Formats: sequence, C-alpha cells, structure tokens
Amino acid sequence: MDGWIMLGIVVFVMVAQGLLWSWVFLERRRVAPDVKFMNLRELYDLTRQAIDDFYQRRRGRRMR
Repeated sequence: MDGWIMLGIVVFVMVAQGLLWSWVFLERRRVAPDVKFMNLRELYDLTRQAIDDFYQRRRGRRMR
C-alpha cells in the first residue's frame, strides 16, 4: 500500500513539473520572443574560444 502512495506522489510531481516548465517556456516566448537561448554546445564553443583568445593575447604581450 505504501508503495502505491509513493508511486502516486512521484507521478504527480513529474506531471506537475512538466506542466510548470511548459508554462514557463510559453510565458518566456510571450514576454521575450526575440531572446535566444544557447544550447550547451554553443556555450562550450564560445567559452573555449574566449579562453583561447585570452591565452593568445597573454602570449603576445610576453613576446613584445
């Protein structure tokens, strides 16, 4: 009996989270439609590029 109650609570929480996140994404699209969210790959590439540029600038200063 306790297992069924726990399963019911887990299912309820998962459904509630799904509804909450769908509402959040719909509101974001309504409030700020032109804001672009980056995926993890784009974020990684931009971060890696910034780090590489930083080290190249530091190396260039030492050579002068």
